[in-house]
Amino acid sequence: MTGNREHQEYNDAMESISTVNPTFELLKKIGGMYIDKTEYIYKMVKSESSSFYFVSRPRRWGKSLMCNTIRNLFEGKKELFNGLYIAEKTDYSFKKFPVLHFDFNNLPIYDLKAVGESLSYKVESASSKYDVKFTSDNPISDSKQPSNPYTVDTER
Repeated sequence: MTGNREHQEYNDAMESISTVNPTFELLKKIGGMYIDKTEYIYKMVKSESSSFYFVSRPRRWGKSLMCNTIRNLFEGKKELFNGLYIAEKTDYSFKKFPVLHFDFNNLPIYDLKAVGESLSYKVESASSKYDVKFTSDNPISDSKQPSNPYTVDTER
């Protein structure tokens, strides 16, 4: 009898593991299984040794979920982090920051001009959301060497 109960507990636990690509917010709302990586995220955002991080992991290793977790952190959604390391064991303030989140999953990667247009649209949408003026000095064209086309005017 004990074996059956343990087997059922294992099955119940496995059902809470998502095999789709949910957001951090959705996982928390549905009570899905989440391995707490906020200790490492906290160390990363508090570190003064680097301003940039390159996250290189194999497919399906949680890169998008980690970026989405960081997004929610910087958007100040403290309630989502209740019970997690960063809320319980650190002095993180959950201050709200403007977040530009670009999902590259649906970009037409074989058409550089379409990629540029899509990114331009996303940047323009973000500029209105955060009341920031973006100016385009070098719009992406058909060239093989895209440059950074945007500068941020924070004097508004």
